[in-house]
Amino acid sequence: AIYFGKLTLRTAGDTAVDTATREGDAENYLISNMLGNIVGDIGGDLIKKYGGNVVNAIKNTAKADGVVKYNILKPISLSNEAVRKWYHKQLDTIPSKIDSSLPLRERAMQAFEMRNEIKLHARELMADRVSAESLSATKMLRDIVRKAYQQGLRGDKIWHYVMEGSQKSNSGVDAALGLIR
Repeated sequence: AIYFGKLTLRTAGDTAVDTATREGDAENYLISNMLGNIVGDIGGDLIKKYGGNVVNAIKNTAKADGVVKYNILKPISLSNEAVRKWYHKQLDTIPSKIDSSLPLRERAMQAFEMRNEIKLHARELMADRVSAESLSATKMLRDIVRKAYQQGLRGDKIWHYVMEGSQKSNSGVDAALGLIR
């Protein structure tokens, strides 16, 4: 696929983005905010196939890939327990979203980044803003790699550790909310 970044998409699809934003419904609004990222991955093929109707093409593709379902939730709308359950479901999808053609290190970094994105999105969904704001910052990859190294892991074992960790949740937080994973 040809890469169309956010700036290129804005230039090529201003009308579609403006229309989606003006219409005011949550789905189109969120999709208009996601266009740059989605198009970065699949946009070249969609623009070739659907031309000017790129918003609908992306909506349909996003629905097929589960992206809209992931992003359709309204910010500051869920209880802590509901957000945690949503977070668990999103973590479970990480393995299916990793590009298996990439080398192990790249797959591990991809999984790590997905987890951090999911974590940040979960925080945006929390209605309890005091709790959301009190959460610690997302971890840096270097910190995870350092921890693996300190545990005696080397080479590919470090990257397996990173990948496995990308699908785990904090059992203390789960227990505090009465959840078992």
